[in-house]
Amino acid sequence: MNLPHCLPGFLCLDRIPTKPDGVVEERITLYAIGQGLEGWIGMTHGGMVAALIDEATAMALQCNVRQGGPWGAQKVVTKYLNITYVRPVPAPAVVQCRAKVEKVEGRKIFYKTYLQDGDGDNLAVGDSLYVMLDQKL
Repeated sequence: MNLPHCLPGFLCLDRIPTKPDGVVEERITLYAIGQGLEGWIGMTHGGMVAALIDEATAMALQCNVRQGGPWGAQKVVTKYLNITYVRPVPAPAVVQCRAKVEKVEGRKIFYKTYLQDGDGDNLAVGDSLYVMLDQKL
């Protein structure tokens, strides 16, 4: 994967927190997808699409955990990650992943992540649930 023809680069951008709790509610990750990630010619492999969504969501989550805020520096694990494939993801291409906090219920953190093309059209959507581990574990 760490090859120029696979994933030559990515960039993360955070929305400035607007609420007093300091939670970064959205993180945008730009991915440069190379031909090395193709499944079929001109299309990114579906497993890589899932991995890109998973990584963008995890980076958004880690951003909040590292900053402390209401979640503190707790250990957080994935309960589930469901991917809905909307359209083929082209390769090579530059795409954006928008990871958004949907809601927080106790120790549960729900994210919705959109993998989009340059026009903002959805190519795939991830629904995920993370759980903050009990401090006793």
